[in-house]
Amino acid sequence: MKKTLLFIAVLTVLAVRAPARSTAPEAKLDALLSSRAPAAGTFGVVVVAAKDGEVLYRRDALAPRIPASTMKLVTTGASFVALGDEAELVTRALAAAKPKPGGALEGDLVILGGGDPALDVARDGSETGKIDHLARAVSRAGVARIRGDLVLDDSRFDREFRAPGWPSDQLTRSYCAPVSALTVGRGCLTVVVHPGDAPGAAGRISLVPAARFLTVKNRVTTTAKKSEHRIHVSLPLDSKTVTVSGKVWTKSTGFPAEVTAPDPTLLFGEALRNRLAAYGVALGGGVVLRPGAAKALGEPVEIASVTSRLTDLVHVTNQESQNLYADCLFKNLGFLLKGEGTFASGGKATAAFAAKLGFPEGHVVQVDGSGLSRENRVTPWFLAKLLSHLYVREDWNEFVRSLPHGGQSGTSLRRRMKDLGRNVFAKTGTIRGVSGLAGYVRAKSGKVLTFAVLVNDRRWTASKSRGLQDAVCRIIFEGY
Repeated sequence: MKKTLLFIAVLTVLAVRAPARSTAPEAKLDALLSSRAPAAGTFGVVVVAAKDGEVLYRRDALAPRIPASTMKLVTTGASFVALGDEAELVTRALAAAKPKPGGALEGDLVILGGGDPALDVARDGSETGKIDHLARAVSRAGVARIRGDLVLDDSRFDREFRAPGWPSDQLTRSYCAPVSALTVGRGCLTVVVHPGDAPGAAGRISLVPAARFLTVKNRVTTTAKKSEHRIHVSLPLDSKTVTVSGKVWTKSTGFPAEVTAPDPTLLFGEALRNRLAAYGVALGGGVVLRPGAAKALGEPVEIASVTSRLTDLVHVTNQESQNLYADCLFKNLGFLLKGEGTFASGGKATAAFAAKLGFPEGHVVQVDGSGLSRENRVTPWFLAKLLSHLYVREDWNEFVRSLPHGGQSGTSLRRRMKDLGRNVFAKTGTIRGVSGLAGYVRAKSGKVLTFAVLVNDRRWTASKSRGLQDAVCRIIFEGY
């Protein structure tokens, strides 16, 4: 009888002590969330073993929440899985026939957009921008004169440039750039204001890229008083008139203001027209928008092309939290997987992707690729499991390099988790009342964990949310 009682006592001690040893990080996470987290029901946390997908800790991890820019993990992760890290987005210059020996291209030059957001004009006047590469390639292909028009075919994507739920009062800001299959300058136009020759004279205004389809109303005067230096730029979404008002200081070296383009495809066309002229290619006609023009050519001749690697686009998307890149990748998923380059088809593509990973409907509701919309929803559980799924892929190193690491300069983690350094790679997300962090932690033990922390609470400050997220990462690092 005494042995039996002693055995029961030992079992009781083990029952009490064993969890304390085996679940120390879980106990610390519980204590943290009990003392420093917002109200119950406003946040979710999950920790998963990257190698086998075992869920090691969760708190409200199955509740869908607004992710903000952590949604970019879904966009870029799904792109990696669906397309592979060697995939490319290609922009093509097509024609009905080759140029004649004298350099004349009969008919039109058709530019077929591939949804590449990385086309640009070098701001310093050098020939390093990708749109420069395209213009130079057209010239090197023997084209000196285009008899017809420069035709823009942006039919890979629809012309719904902005997703549902984007902030209506911020649509001219650069982070709300319009999403087109032909984009230059990240969908934005820079209005540059210089002072006139003397106080009282009109300011001088230039557009970069130059855009003939826009009219400029110059209401800027030059002032000798630095205190009066104030510039306001207005370009409504439904307008083709740029209104610039205010005063520019006589000693100003140039005031740049960036606004979103009302029609990104036409802006691309104007930029390419200018670069073609710089390479000696004359355009006989005009810049024309004609979706479906490439298909109408039948069996076209490819005059030139430029490409961007998916890996490079994903790197910019996650490192810079670049919205336009994410939204172009999102529409591209819709085009390739669902046959339509739309926000709606992009959402269908990522929902189908989630289903293939074994997640029922509701774990991902995605209306854009960037996370800018407040209509997006994702569960912390799905984010962490997605990252675990990516971890076992051969191209995981390419993906994880796209994520900022602790203390990395120039990223959203530059002031965060410097002590963890390259032991944490993660994507942040912030809009009003929303803060998210999800990624990978390499623990002291060498084990790699995935995690997600999403906070949706308008009463909770972003700084408090970030402090909570960083504390979760440190517990993971120390305990697992």
